[in-house]
Amino acid sequence: MSFNPVVFASRPTRAAQAKKAAFVLVAAVIAVSAAKVAMAHRAATMLVQTVERAPGGEAIAKQQESRAQTQAVCRQVEALLDEGYGVSGKETRWLCRAAP
Repeated sequence: MSFNPVVFASRPTRAAQAKKAAFVLVAAVIAVSAAKVAMAHRAATMLVQTVERAPGGEAIAKQQESRAQTQAVCRQVEALLDEGYGVSGKETRWLCRAAP
């Protein structure tokens, strides 16, 4: 038996086929990397757009005012929960008065 660099594990292999397989694997890695970069860029762009659309001082003041009105009408109550099998706990619920 002689050493033949073209034959491995009793199967003929050609250097051209090995080069093609390596090229396909490298191309797949490059494609996945490019997709990850594109997704990260798109996510960063969406984050910047979201920050630009964030409500200004007036909108925040209105939100706080509406929360204050809600809290004046509603109150928090802790309710005991018993789900059986020894499982129990507490849950915070909001109770609000009906509008007149």
